[in-house]
Amino acid sequence: MKNFKIICIVIVFIFICACAKHHQFNVTYVNTSENVEFEFDLTGALVNEPVLFFDDLIDSIKIIPLETNVYSLLSSRNRTIYANSHNIFVLDNKNVIIFNNQGKWIKTIAKGTGPNEVGFPVAMSYDEKNGFLYVYDEMSRKIMKYTSEGVFLSYHIVNQIVRDIAVCDTLILTAVHGKENIFAVSTFDTTGSYDNIFAFGRDPYPFLFDKYVTLYKGGFNITKLLDNHIYFFNGITVKPKYLLKYPIHNIDFSQYKKMSELESSLHRGEFLFSGQYWESQDYFFTVFTTNGFRTMDLFTNKKTGKSVCRKDKPHSVVGYFDIETVLTNGNNWFVGIIRPENLTSDAVLEEYRWDGSNPNNLISDEDMAKLKAVKPDDNPIIVLFKLKDDI
Repeated sequence: MKNFKIICIVIVFIFICACAKHHQFNVTYVNTSENVEFEFDLTGALVNEPVLFFDDLIDSIKIIPLETNVYSLLSSRNRTIYANSHNIFVLDNKNVIIFNNQGKWIKTIAKGTGPNEVGFPVAMSYDEKNGFLYVYDEMSRKIMKYTSEGVFLSYHIVNQIVRDIAVCDTLILTAVHGKENIFAVSTFDTTGSYDNIFAFGRDPYPFLFDKYVTLYKGGFNITKLLDNHIYFFNGITVKPKYLLKYPIHNIDFSQYKKMSELESSLHRGEFLFSGQYWESQDYFFTVFTTNGFRTMDLFTNKKTGKSVCRKDKPHSVVGYFDIETVLTNGNNWFVGIIRPENLTSDAVLEEYRWDGSNPNNLISDEDMAKLKAVKPDDNPIIVLFKLKDDI
């Protein structure tokens, strides 16, 4: 009996060592002092209100109301992905809901603790090349793999504190926080085999960002606040891509416990990059905040370096939508969201809401009719808008 116990202990020890070896990362530390590919000084656009209106950047707009039924009702959204000719994927604080590209409801991924269910989804990514949807479930610490129609395929467990995921072809990136708030991006293939981890150093304020990683041209863009850089990861190395310059005072992050406290400490003219970042062919879109009350949305032309703050014309429908993401394969297409409760508010008079709202015929009469039919309790409305090739 004693020998049997010893044998069992040895077997368990060998198993633990094998598991530890399997999960051992090669750690690569990113050199943040490398020269960046592009530098953009956003000071002028942030401090000085531009004359150009956001409406004047838009070439065309298309409206897609999301079907409202008992299975598709959305609460607060976390992420929306419009996969061009495929489907629309919406992650709210409870569910992952799939619509087709016309807004018709297809499926709500099952909630629960079963092998094909999600308990608390916090991040998702769509691999457009292969047509797979990936969802990270914080409750089970699993990355779940589904077809574009929501049919469960497989999962694998990630033993990390994952903040965000992005998937491109056979590679998955996870933005993670390790011990002592070390911010890193780990990589592994879609079978769950670990590859490498790229450490960026200590992040003094780990819950600052809305997004950590975004897909771009066969690679990934990585946003982080520490040195105002946006990095590009191409599967081998991470290199600084953009340096964002903007007015900000020296911040002691350790004194703040909440994001709201940090934002409210800023004075007018001092801006904080919120981490919201999307990139199209000719533009990148960034969001800045100051003194807790003012948000500045910037569209920057990558060719000219010129930035324009989002400023809407009076009586313009574009003032009602939030910029959500960039089309996964679109040139200068971005995705916006209209919240019906704002659009149909009694505080907005009917004549104010629609009179002159389409001065440049950016919205077709058919799409305008869809907007006018919206009710306060309807699901959000997807807005596809294409920016002009240059500012």
